[in-house]
Amino acid sequence: MVDVHVTPGNVSDSTVYLNRLDHVLERFHFPLEAVALDAGYFTTGIAKALVERGIFGVIARRRFGGKKGMFRKTRYTYLPEEDAYLCPARQRLTYQTTDRHGYHHYVSDPSICQNCPLLEKYTSSRTHRRDITRHVDEHYREQVNENRLSASGKSLYRLRPQTVERSFADGKELHGLRFTFYRGTAKVQRANLVAATAQNMKKLANLLTRKDCLHNIFSIFCRTERLKLVEHKKRRTRSHLAIWFVNSLPVMIS
Repeated sequence: MVDVHVTPGNVSDSTVYLNRLDHVLERFHFPLEAVALDAGYFTTGIAKALVERGIFGVIARRRFGGKKGMFRKTRYTYLPEEDAYLCPARQRLTYQTTDRHGYHHYVSDPSICQNCPLLEKYTSSRTHRRDITRHVDEHYREQVNENRLSASGKSLYRLRPQTVERSFADGKELHGLRFTFYRGTAKVQRANLVAATAQNMKKLANLLTRKDCLHNIFSIFCRTERLKLVEHKKRRTRSHLAIWFVNSLPVMIS
C-alpha cells in the first residue's frame, strides 16, 4: 500500500483519483504502465487522462438499468464517419445540438419513427422522437473499454481481486476499517495510516521470509553460498547435524 487518503462521505472516489495518482507517481517515481479499476472509476475524465498519459487503463463497465422493455443505448451503433447513430431498424439519428455539459444530442426523425413497428421499444415520447447523448470525449471511454475486452485487459483485471480487493478485505476484517471510530477526516486519516503501516509490515515480513527461502534453496546448489550458509549456521546454532547435512549435499554448480 503506497497511499492513504480520507475524504468526506459525499465525495466520490473518482473525484480524487487523478490527484492521488499524480501524488504517488511524483513521490515514488513508479514506471506506471497499466492500471485496473472498478466500475466506479469509469468516467470520461479518468479515461481521457489515462489515454493522454500513455497508461493502459482497464476499467470495469457500469451497467445502467434503463426502462424495462426499451432499447438501451448499447443497441445503437455510432457511425464516426457520418457523426450519427444507427438504430436497430437501420434508421439514422443525426446530430442536433451540444449542451453546456459537453454532450452531443442525436435525435431521430419523428415522421419515420411514428410508423416504425418497434416504436414502443424506442421511446415513450409523444413526439415519437428518440434522443441519444454522446460526450465530446466519448472516444476515450471507448478506447478504455476496448482495453477491457482485450486479452491483456482480461488478464490484468483478474489480478485485482488477488491484490487490491484482498487488501481492502484485510483492512476491514483485521484492522477496524469497516467502521469509523473517530470524528473528523484528520483523525480518521491518522487511524488509517496506522492500519496501512501494519498491513505493509505484514507484507514486508512475508517478502523477507520468502527471500530467505529462495536464498537457502539457491545456497544448496552454489558452493560459495553453501560455505556462507555453514558460517551462518555456526553463528546461529551449535547443531552439528545441520552443518553436516549441508556439507553432505553434492555440489551441482561450482
